[in-house]
Amino acid sequence: MFKKEALDGIRLLEKEWVQGPLGESLQKTKERKAEFMANSKFPIKRVYTPLDLEEMKFDYNKDLGFPGMFPYTRGIDPLMYREIFG
Repeated sequence: MFKKEALDGIRLLEKEWVQGPLGESLQKTKERKAEFMANSKFPIKRVYTPLDLEEMKFDYNKDLGFPGMFPYTRGIDPLMYREIFG
């Protein structure tokens, strides 16, 4: 889904972020918890990038799709809350 060069660039920027702004913030302030978990006990990362999608072999059409189309991850109605009711 993403070009290798773009993913390599994101890897580099993520490393710079961890060593720079994130590292500096963590020196000044501690996070409320060591690990954050979703209700399903799935760990929540600090930040998600296209690298996470690449790692899970994300397929836009199969895994996300458009509103009103299978797998309905964006809802069953193509217009959702954009319709005028009344």
